[in-house]
Amino acid sequence: MSSAEPRPAVVSIRQRERPSWMDEARCNGLTHLFFPPPGERPQTRDRRETRAAEICVNCPVSIDCRDWA
Repeated sequence: MSSAEPRPAVVSIRQRERPSWMDEARCNGLTHLFFPPPGERPQTRDRRETRAAEICVNCPVSIDCRDWA
């Protein structure tokens, strides 16, 4: 891409329609399990990621979520 060409717009989920399957996601309201805080320690990360994986494995919309991601 040359500097004369416009860059593609970055669109956040807030700027586009939210998919209906997100309402059924088991992770609703649990953003803290999927995005680490600054300076998270390795042991804390392991516990957080384990809990997040437990939620995903039992989620009825995990395939839709993975496709979205």
